[in-house]
Amino acid sequence: MVDGLKLSIGLAAGGLVFSAGLEPNSLSPFSKIVLSAAWGILAIAVAAGLVSFARIPVAVANRTLDLRGDKYLNVPGMVHDLGLILGFLALGVAMVSSLWG
Repeated sequence: MVDGLKLSIGLAAGGLVFSAGLEPNSLSPFSKIVLSAAWGILAIAVAAGLVSFARIPVAVANRTLDLRGDKYLNVPGMVHDLGLILGFLALGVAMVSSLWG
């Protein structure tokens, strides 16, 4: 569970870094809007993932690594997962629309 969380935080941060290299002048207005939304969603996903990651020492002290069962991590974990999926979908839409737009 912990390694999966680290991996998904890295993927979200990598998506932000990768998409920052896109040329904003060559994008259509729709692509710019969707790309901005993707950046915002991925930034929220990274922040929620870091909040979840910060709770791991408490889970280890309680001798449980069930991050989904922790009442303080349930919401940030779901926000992270949903943000990762929606952010990459929005990033894909922005990339495809920049190719065809």
